[in-house]
Amino acid sequence: MWVKYIKNTKLLMRLFNNVPELKDVEIEQFNMNYYGRKINIIIRLPQLIDEIPLNMETK
Repeated sequence: MWVKYIKNTKLLMRLFNNVPELKDVEIEQFNMNYYGRKINIIIRLPQLIDEIPLNMETK
């Protein structure tokens, strides 16, 4: 699944029992930093989250 190709998945794992596939997603924002060699993609998933965390910290 796509989640194994990204870093920092703690928040996704807390929100979803099973992370949904990248099907019917909307890309809201795409940022690329050449010098930091970093890409940020903000997406909107069609599936609602399974677990609403009391605290959004991912530490």
